[in-house]
Amino acid sequence: MHFRTMMDLNNKPLQIIGIVLLLFLQWNGLFAQGQTSQPKPPPIAPIQYFIDSNGDDIYENIQLENEPIPWQGKEEFKRYFSSLIKYPAMAMENQIAGIVILRVLIDETGRVVSVEIAKSVSKECDEAARKAFFQATTKGYAPLLLNDKPVKYKMELPVQFWLG
Repeated sequence: MHFRTMMDLNNKPLQIIGIVLLLFLQWNGLFAQGQTSQPKPPPIAPIQYFIDSNGDDIYENIQLENEPIPWQGKEEFKRYFSSLIKYPAMAMENQIAGIVILRVLIDETGRVVSVEIAKSVSKECDEAARKAFFQATTKGYAPLLLNDKPVKYKMELPVQFWLG
């Protein structure tokens, strides 16, 4: 767990668990936790992958044996992404929590082309997840191969903001 220290008006340390970020087993989602008394978060669905097998911009859902790996490696990506994502103060103050689903388009070379919001929690949480993901994947991913040929693909990545 990562804890950030903020200063209150009297310059006394105030620990906020709101920046805590946990990665679930095998990328089942991302988890940011804030400070309040809500129950445990609901389970997160696994990452969904969709490929453009024919190059016609029609994406089909696919189950992958080996998930695409960011160029810096899975573990380094997790650490870096965790350090970048911030629970927005406005969302925390208003006790906004939930799962943002990022829809990420990755081209044949592994470059992240776009990151859209497939499911929104709030403008602030959506943007925090989107911005952190873009920053964490500037080098892109190793290309995804289908029958030894690189293909474009999309993934839907759940990022959970939870006040617990």
